[in-house]
Amino acid sequence: MSSTDDNSPIDAITAPEDDVIIPYLAHEKADFSKYGGKYDIHHFYIRCSDIATENPIQFPLDANPRHPRENTQVAAMRDTLQENPKDFVNRNNGIVVLVSEVNKESAPESEPAEGQAVFEYGEGEGVCNGGHTLLAIQEYGEDPTAVVHIEVIELGDVEAKSTSRRKEISDIADARNNNNQLQERSEANFLGYYDQYKDHLKEKTVVDWHEGDPNAIGDALNAYQFFRLLKSLDIDDFGHPIYDDRGKNHQSLATSVSAVHRRWKESMDEWKQDDGDAKNRPLRHLTPLANDVIYIREMVSHNLMHFDYDAGLRRKGVFQKYFKSNPRRLFVNEFDHSEGYNLPNPVEVLFTGLFRTNLYLSESDTDSAELIGWFRDPRELWANRSAAILNEMNGDFKDNDKDPKDFIRASAPFTHDFYLHGMSNKVEESPEVVYEVYNGGGEETSNRYVRAHDQNEATHELIIKKAPEEPDRLVEKEGSIGLC
Repeated sequence: MSSTDDNSPIDAITAPEDDVIIPYLAHEKADFSKYGGKYDIHHFYIRCSDIATENPIQFPLDANPRHPRENTQVAAMRDTLQENPKDFVNRNNGIVVLVSEVNKESAPESEPAEGQAVFEYGEGEGVCNGGHTLLAIQEYGEDPTAVVHIEVIELGDVEAKSTSRRKEISDIADARNNNNQLQERSEANFLGYYDQYKDHLKEKTVVDWHEGDPNAIGDALNAYQFFRLLKSLDIDDFGHPIYDDRGKNHQSLATSVSAVHRRWKESMDEWKQDDGDAKNRPLRHLTPLANDVIYIREMVSHNLMHFDYDAGLRRKGVFQKYFKSNPRRLFVNEFDHSEGYNLPNPVEVLFTGLFRTNLYLSESDTDSAELIGWFRDPRELWANRSAAILNEMNGDFKDNDKDPKDFIRASAPFTHDFYLHGMSNKVEESPEVVYEVYNGGGEETSNRYVRAHDQNEATHELIIKKAPEEPDRLVEKEGSIGLC
């Protein structure tokens, strides 16, 4: 979760490779092991000016899932630092830092301090609470009379497994931030649960992954909403006429912001506890669709505003009272216009899930499926089906008294699929786009294949079994699908 992006207001983000030496004015150590405590806790008092200088003491933020930004809290600390610097230590809770080891040594005669502390940082360690205090001091703490309290938790060798250690750090950080409860997305990001999706995205900055994300663009998609969009394509929970014809529609996703994410995170916690075998990772089969989820969201926004519908359709109630909205800038530069509707989050979830029946899987068991893709290009489906779907939705809107809240809570709008299968529960045709979930060596990939117009140019052949429980195979030889 570490970052070195220039947009961050904090100077030190990632733990430095070398030990950090800190001149301190006073120090106390509490050996809580005699009372059953897990860790030694140190209390240091240091000059704020040692943090605010041109070569400041390095306090990494790897242990803080929430990156600090300028806010009213920082402004209040600025006023104290500038107007009453001697009172700062009394008015501020200080900074809590997690380190692997603390050592002390004598301060050199040239250093006006009681001594020097040597902090040894490990992976994921650093400031776990007090990031806004650190920001305020770095920006406004030049006065040498201002002092800050640094509480240091000495972790030592918490656990042999790095996953257990990172979870321990996350739990401490979450508890220490109890005055402003840590958002679940920040913890998920800190634990690396979004990493596979980030690795697949062409532009990671279009998603605001955690609180204070310094890399996210100004109007970035919230991580909860990104996950809801991705989850709307999950045939394990929601229906598909071939792979799960008994599944329900995705209406629950539109009306619940965090419940599904919470269940997914709990399953990720359990997966991590079981050593995190890549092939068992929850929702790993949807990972290659990360870019497509962003694209579909942008396409819906653009086309609802600009697609060539007749004027009568755009005058219908569902358009005028729910879909039509102020414009927003699009993330994707592949459309005729740079702006689209700033749609409500539930509407984005509604439309994205209507593409679920268009999903192709190499087999119905998502735990072992090695290929995923689209039967038809989503752009083609929109061109051919969107007018009919919008007319059907307008009927649903009328049935719910033209009330947007009742409309989005109803089941009917979530049943108008973009891709219509025949009466058979077999794969009737080959997909146009295929992604490898795993390559032949068992590693996750982002390889994308499209159906070749000329079989002589094809690099691979997709061997399709009619029964969805039998796995299809993608083989390297002349065939009907090409690598792009």
